Amino acid sequence: MTSDRKPRVDLDPLTHRLLIAEATKRGMRPKALLTKLIEEAASPEAKALVGIVEVAQARVQVPPG
Repeated sequence: MTSDRKPRVDLDPLTHRLLIAEATKRGMRPKALLTKLIEEAASPEAKALVGIVEVAQARVQVPPG
């Protein structure tokens, strides 16, 4: 993926409605709630892997343009 955009997460309509309702109830944006739920459920190994990937991506120098 050459773009700076994060991968898209497609949800089925029912899950999307439930996410919207729960986010509204908690006073959060749906994307922020989804991120929080994923982070809470992630194993320490998965969190470490994400950290390693982020460090590696930060070290890669992308030429402008």
